[in-house]
Amino acid sequence: MLLACQQSIATPIDVTIDTSALSGLSGTLVFDLIDSSTASSSLTINNFSGDFVPGSPSLTGDASGTIAAGFSLTDSQFFNEVAVPVQFGNTTGFSLDFSFGTPEPLEFPDEFSVFLLTSDMSASLFGTGDPSGADSILTYYVDANGTANLSTYDASDGSVTIRASTATVPEPSSFALMIVPLVSILRARRKAR
Repeated sequence: MLLACQQSIATPIDVTIDTSALSGLSGTLVFDLIDSSTASSSLTINNFSGDFVPGSPSLTGDASGTIAAGFSLTDSQFFNEVAVPVQFGNTTGFSLDFSFGTPEPLEFPDEFSVFLLTSDMSASLFGTGDPSGADSILTYYVDANGTANLSTYDASDGSVTIRASTATVPEPSSFALMIVPLVSILRARRKAR
């Protein structure tokens, strides 16, 4: 499934991967941040969930952290990566929180990508609909117009699916719409006593 959002994207983004087709297999969950512009970009990866078994992560460039505490990637170097060896279970989940700047008009944007690779990281575990041919399962970047672009790519054969969703936080005006009925209910209950 391709999810392409050409709008501002609220973060954090919760990602859930149905890895039941890979259950019991070993591989590598890879998070890459490529610094292609003068814009400042960073992100955190945390709230890992699911029944996968992680190994010791490999950190490259300006990457830091642990599975338990979460990871941080910043773009002070061109290539920044967190690679986590895993034994897959039925689901793998995590949250992403982005702070990406807007690149100059003629620059390539900074880009974040997530991959599911073999244990030796030599190949993708499956083909995806990623138009770049890299077989990523998720990409994120902010273009020169300041528009955030999030795309997810399921396995081409449908065996592994990716769901990305933002936590919905009510607008301040929505609080009033929720409080008015609540006050009315409380008043009615008080009068009924």
